[in-house]
Amino acid sequence: MPQLITPRELPEWVPGTVICASDSLGWRDVALRGYRYLGQDVYIPPMRDYMIVSYRRGLTPMERRFEGAWKHTRCAPGSISLLTRAQRSNWNWSANIDVFHVYLTEHRLARLASEALDNAVTEIRLTDVLNVEDPVLTAGVDAIQREASEHAFGGNLYVEAIATQLSLHLLRHYAELRIRERPDASRLSATVRARIEEYVDTHLHETLD
Repeated sequence: MPQLITPRELPEWVPGTVICASDSLGWRDVALRGYRYLGQDVYIPPMRDYMIVSYRRGLTPMERRFEGAWKHTRCAPGSISLLTRAQRSNWNWSANIDVFHVYLTEHRLARLASEALDNAVTEIRLTDVLNVEDPVLTAGVDAIQREASEHAFGGNLYVEAIATQLSLHLLRHYAELRIRERPDASRLSATVRARIEEYVDTHLHETLD
């Protein structure tokens, strides 16, 4: 497994001006960072967290290679891109843009998915979405960005609620899940089966019930 980079390390690979950040606010399993980017061609190493990109200013052609062939689109205010965790990617855009990133940890999504399914979820992978208009995601990023900027009363609790809503929305509409199979309670364990076979072999001359 290659080393995974954190949200704070991303500017080493994608240089930009930070216009908003939640770094010092003590949020758990969710973070926000806003950037003003010039057009550029970048490689992003596998990231530790799932990333939602919300475009706020600028219209630009956008290309990304998530795996396999390049995808091509145009991103504008209201567009959303998703990037799953632990996934290498290449991005190319030509115009200047402002974006907000919301990062959600593996722990948050796996915990919610396991609670919803009442079963252990071993892997969550976001689908390859370069450009979608999704009012739920846009509104959620807006709300988290306001809390990062305004530091309002009860901000941590509010962000926790919004992050939960965003995470469940991603799990419902943009995620592929791998679930740990439960043991079949109707099947005998190897130990019990061996004991039964031994008993039958020993008591073949008797009437068994």
